[in-house]
Amino acid sequence: MQSSKPCRTCAPFCAFRSEFGASMTKYVCAVDVGTRSARAALFDAQGVMQPREVEPFAIHVSGDDIGEYRSADIWAAVCRVVRRARDVAGVRAEDVAGLAFDATCSLVLLDGQGAGVAIGDGGRDTIAWFDRRAQVEARQASHVGGLVIDRLGGAMSPEMQVPKLMWVRDHRPAAWAKLGSSLDLTDWLTSRSIGRVVQSHACLATKWPYHRDAGGWQRAFLDGVGMGDLIERVSLPDRGAAVGEGLGPLTAEAAAALGLTTGTLVGAGLIDGYAGALGCEALAGRDGCGRATAMVIGTSAGLIDTREAQPEPRGLWGPFREVIRDETWCVEGGLTHAGALLDRVLSHWPTIGVGGIGHDTVLGEVEARVSQRGYAFADDLHVLPDPSGMRGTPISSDPGGSIHGLRPDGSLAALAALYWRTAVALALSVEQVLDRFSESGLGSDTLVMSGGLSASPVLTQLFADATGRDILLPVRSDCILLGTAIAASVASGLHGDLTEAGRRMAPAARRVAPNPDARCALARDRAVFRQLQENRELLARL
Repeated sequence: MQSSKPCRTCAPFCAFRSEFGASMTKYVCAVDVGTRSARAALFDAQGVMQPREVEPFAIHVSGDDIGEYRSADIWAAVCRVVRRARDVAGVRAEDVAGLAFDATCSLVLLDGQGAGVAIGDGGRDTIAWFDRRAQVEARQASHVGGLVIDRLGGAMSPEMQVPKLMWVRDHRPAAWAKLGSSLDLTDWLTSRSIGRVVQSHACLATKWPYHRDAGGWQRAFLDGVGMGDLIERVSLPDRGAAVGEGLGPLTAEAAAALGLTTGTLVGAGLIDGYAGALGCEALAGRDGCGRATAMVIGTSAGLIDTREAQPEPRGLWGPFREVIRDETWCVEGGLTHAGALLDRVLSHWPTIGVGGIGHDTVLGEVEARVSQRGYAFADDLHVLPDPSGMRGTPISSDPGGSIHGLRPDGSLAALAALYWRTAVALALSVEQVLDRFSESGLGSDTLVMSGGLSASPVLTQLFADATGRDILLPVRSDCILLGTAIAASVASGLHGDLTEAGRRMAPAARRVAPNPDARCALARDRAVFRQLQENRELLARL
């Protein structure tokens, strides 16, 4: 699988740029589309990141299971944020050589002409990545078994694309009848940019029943879930585009909307967590730490380990072949609810003063109290997160989460206590995921951390202390956007391949070491956490 050279479509553009100088081609634009906002930044060939810009978009959430978007809203936000990122950086449109996208694995539903197929009110045509409405369908798929289920740790997740499409078939027959294609959000953005449908190997290999090393599409599995015609119905390709593969220039329409030019070349992108893994790999290489595990922690928490030899993981997702680079395998573990759980703490707290209260205010209170009391702060309060969405962990029931020791106190101090102890529970959950990596002969002594939670020093130190591992953080950069910029740089010809791009674009790193005394202080929390898990299992059996 080759990803180091631009395609024939791009070759004339690259030759033109080579002849007339690098000053015209020294920037690439990386776009990262998360759960609630789009982020964009420009990078030069040395990996220096210009200011990162953020643009929110609308999301519809209903209960604990439903999440939907309008793809048009996401595209509009992407266009605004790319234009602003270039304006703020002071870069001419003609100096942006390449563009690539990463995004969540939200699923865009389209008809045969490429228009959205709505399954929700107001034209909502995109199922959010975290949407879990297809739990019944996921259980049906799990019973089919085989390689697809084995590589998901023994249980199909409702976050995968096939159960979502099964749900559409069974519950929205009118939409199903119109369906002509269904694209991961990354691939839809890429396709919208170049004017033709392209699907990436990174998305197919991790979110669909597609395994290149086992013959590609797993038709026996699709037959087993009653979706034997899916490949033809939604026009799934025999091959996906490799990360960084050149796909051609922006269309005139897309260039005008994005504030770029038709000389900007678009590269195949990847899912946001794997973009983070590619950026983290580059950072670890520059640091010289050898092998490191990527930890991308924002709304969710994803841990990704990359190997040259095929591993045999247990209780994890994978191995997935050549998701970020040729001749490598990736294994993934993690949690659906990480930063989302902290969001929930704030949204459910009574109003303080004249309005709601944000993360920065609460984290300021947490930092002040942790600096005074350390891990003794609120140590009589214990949180057990909902295990639904654990990567690769079969769950026989839906037990939910719990809080032990909560008092009827609506003050800021009480909110800080619950917020902090929720973060402690998340860190202990991540430690358990890393234990599964270790049991499979995977993982490392170093984590490269990216995502929203990495911006907080107190939370970063917490994760280092809870896991007993050093944490690397990029200096003045963003590993998720960096990974996507690496892909764009290869597609545009700024660098010859992903390895070279990672080596040349990696930023400096700073290291956060675990505090041995703090890790000991967490021993009681660890024991209580396990006891709460055992109690939950006991109650579920009653």
